[in-house]
Amino acid sequence: MEDTSMTRAADLTHNEDDRVREHGLPHESLAPITLAAGIGLVGFGVLTSPVYSIVGIGTIAWALATWIREMLHE
Repeated sequence: MEDTSMTRAADLTHNEDDRVREHGLPHESLAPITLAAGIGLVGFGVLTSPVYSIVGIGTIAWALATWIREMLHE
């Protein structure tokens, strides 16, 4: 005899995956967190040393490029 609870759970998971694909939700990404860290580095650099600001600007540029590239490929 087949376990119907397992079959129902698999069907629910499958239906949920279809709904996510149907709505076109983006997958998880580290780009927004990296962007926030870059902004924080720029702010910290303004208070302490320009070196942090330069690293922050580079981090912001990388995060934005990554985030935009991820959004365009989906």
